[in-house]
Amino acid sequence: MAGLQSDNLSAIAYEIGNTLFTYRTTDAIATVIADDYFGPIAKDRQMRVGDTIIATTSTGGTVAIDLLTIIGVDHDAEEVDTTNGT
Repeated sequence: MAGLQSDNLSAIAYEIGNTLFTYRTTDAIATVIADDYFGPIAKDRQMRVGDTIIATTSTGGTVAIDLLTIIGVDHDAEEVDTTNGT
């Protein structure tokens, strides 16, 4: 597990009230969707409920793309909850 790599998260589009991010990692999707994976950078990146992340992940060298939606954010506690909408 590589862990959160903040340089691999980019905001690529803004819409009224929502942001679309892309994120690339060698972590498995199960790790990425774990509670608070994005927590340490949520405040800096201004993540909000309803934002979407296109996550490119890898398990044993097999690349996968998943669509994540942020369903809960607490910036002070560095908590971000996501759901996998694949």
